[in-house]
Amino acid sequence: MRIISLLALVALLSLTATAGTAVVRPNIVIILADDLGYADVGSYGSKEIATPHLDSIGRRGVRFTDGYVTAPQCSPSRVGLLTGRYQQRFGHETNLTMRAALDHGARLIPEYLKSAGYATALIGKWHLGETDPAHHPSKHGFETVYDAKSAEAGATPDPRLRTQAYFERAAAYIAQPRSQPFFLYVAPMSPHFPQVYAPRYDAVFAAAQGSAVRRACIAMMAELDDGVGRILAALRAARLEENTLVVFLSDNGGQPPQNGSLNHPLRGKKGDVYDGGIRAPFLAQWPGTIPPAQIYAHPVTSLDLLPTALAAAGAAPPAGASLDGVDLLPFLTGKNSAAPHARLYWRWTFQGSAKRAIRAGEWKWVKNGEAPAELYRITADIGEAMNLADTEPAKLAELSAAYDAWAAPLPPIAPLDNPGAAKNRKKTSP
Repeated sequence: MRIISLLALVALLSLTATAGTAVVRPNIVIILADDLGYADVGSYGSKEIATPHLDSIGRRGVRFTDGYVTAPQCSPSRVGLLTGRYQQRFGHETNLTMRAALDHGARLIPEYLKSAGYATALIGKWHLGETDPAHHPSKHGFETVYDAKSAEAGATPDPRLRTQAYFERAAAYIAQPRSQPFFLYVAPMSPHFPQVYAPRYDAVFAAAQGSAVRRACIAMMAELDDGVGRILAALRAARLEENTLVVFLSDNGGQPPQNGSLNHPLRGKKGDVYDGGIRAPFLAQWPGTIPPAQIYAHPVTSLDLLPTALAAAGAAPPAGASLDGVDLLPFLTGKNSAAPHARLYWRWTFQGSAKRAIRAGEWKWVKNGEAPAELYRITADIGEAMNLADTEPAKLAELSAAYDAWAAPLPPIAPLDNPGAAKNRKKTSP
């Protein structure tokens, strides 16, 4: 009997260990580029910029052809990603109101994951109100912080080494021994203007073609891709790659000619709600969970990253939390063949003029200020060149009404002479 009991105990411990292995929660790494052009990644069609490390994410996981962010500008886009909610719900419309979401109690990815037992770190650009000590990232869920402000204060004396320092810190963070999973948010400022890159990329600049601004953009992209490669190598070295969800995207579209980026075949650029301003390179891998070499064409959004991260972590949002994104894992693993979203919405107001848009399956509705609404069949017209507003009046009316219904409960747009907006206007730019 004692032998049988001992054998039963060993079997029970074995099953428990096996079950524990099966439910190990993944690490989560989100890498957010800054003003990256849709056409400046190899797997998105670039013929002059080699991005082997970025491309490898898509080969080992998924490349989203129709991946969107929530705004064509830095701060509001980052709020949408980090909260999983349309930033307009907090009155956070543009960089001019970059404190609004945190002022209104927005809850961010690291806060959810920290509560679920994750270590959390931010390395890079914050841009959610860093001029206010109450809105330092350490006050909003990030335990480890190495941000742009810290680097510029002296941690990185040479600004040309800024991006390199970010990725070195990220790799070192991954290499740290720990007993808990981690959430790492890496937000380099490449290829945003001003154009700075490490001296070792001077050779890339010299070999590139085009204007000096374009050549600098190519050098910045080479450094960005190498930095992503450093993160991937650190995960492999730590034997964490199979148990880490890695996502790469940009905060908005490129801004030619200022930063030399290219958005073709998309129309528009940063500051537009045409796809050149809001559709971004968007890649993800989780080997063993997300099947490799997928090309996913249904529209997805940065709003989806928070619910996807929570699902991966086995953590449910608190009761009453209302997220606008969805968990993408069932769609990427073949459990759900439907489109993740019936509609996606945009509103971006700058200098008194609201730019609005809806993506609804094959259709794209756009309204710039007081100009008449435009309508495109975007799956057949990726460059938004043929306005079908006159020939498809029923669809135009349907989407116009849908926009009005979505916008109706949102807080009113704060006037630009609002004291808080005026204070921030001196410190930010479109």
